[in-house]
Amino acid sequence: MIKKGFLKGHANVLNGMLRVFDLLMVWLSGSLAYYFSNAYEYFTARGVVGLPPHYLKVMALATLLAALTFPLFNIYRVWRGSSTLTEIRYLTLAWGMVGLMLAGLAFATKVGADYSRSWMALWFAGCWGALVTARVVMRVVLRYLRANGFNHRHIVIVGTGD
Repeated sequence: MIKKGFLKGHANVLNGMLRVFDLLMVWLSGSLAYYFSNAYEYFTARGVVGLPPHYLKVMALATLLAALTFPLFNIYRVWRGSSTLTEIRYLTLAWGMVGLMLAGLAFATKVGADYSRSWMALWFAGCWGALVTARVVMRVVLRYLRANGFNHRHIVIVGTGD
């Protein structure tokens, strides 16, 4: 059984867990997208087992860029009292920036043709969906916990009259 004060003071733990989850989703969605894209058939026919090394590198780069970019867009601030759509908008902008940086790097280094467009599209759409779903689920769970007496904020107002 969870005690009533369980969530109090655990915002940093939840925040850290969300950061790790986000980075795992970038990596996992890239991996899953590979197996559902044309790239899998292409590389399997050529004897490549698993993800090709250059795909792993771009996934690692995207994970690093997400780790650096998401905090710049205030993705990990406390969203209590803000609308879900506002949080999703910030998340979309941050993930879109990661995509733009990767596309810019691919253009600048002339390696864009080395990657399957279907893989990239599935990866970015799937990751965005996973990130948004995680935030919506987290809000629903926190709303449920608050409705049941967990993680309440209490204030005292002094000097308003009798």
